[in-house]
Amino acid sequence: MIPGSLLNKRLRQFVQLVDLYPTILDTFGLEPPLGTHGKSLVPLVLGGSGERVDRDVACYGRFGESVNVTDGEWTLFIWPPSQNTPLY
Repeated sequence: MIPGSLLNKRLRQFVQLVDLYPTILDTFGLEPPLGTHGKSLVPLVLGGSGERVDRDVACYGRFGESVNVTDGEWTLFIWPPSQNTPLY
């Protein structure tokens, strides 16, 4: 266990898969390249406020299926017109 880290706690911040890459780089002391969309989760895991990760909404979905946006209370589901059709 990392001293000062969170253990068995649920946080209200939205995180996304895109945050994984900057988080891994941050653990090695590296900066993500310009244009990287994710945010490092290291400050959040270490018990910080998670200001760098704070989002109003989160996007998620599955390839060829729905794309979803949620604010934690409401979720918008957008389905392709037919299976495995790109969404724009």
